[in-house]
Amino acid sequence: MMSGMREGVLVIDSAMRVVASNPSARDIFGTGGEAALRRRRLSEVTRSPAVYSAFAAAVARVASANMGSLPGAEPQ
Repeated sequence: MMSGMREGVLVIDSAMRVVASNPSARDIFGTGGEAALRRRRLSEVTRSPAVYSAFAAAVARVASANMGSLPGAEPQ
């Protein structure tokens, strides 16, 4: 489904590593195939502090919102 999107899509894990990407994202970031991005830290993919900060804030919000539902998570 992501491969047909015109917008660039990066899927980032909680360690800020690229888990998946679509062709548009690879064009935007100037990388080759998906393997060239996979498992790279976002800080290696983009040198833009604004892009990195936006992703980091989103990952932090999701992690915070989901903390109570993670197995073994401490109750809040």
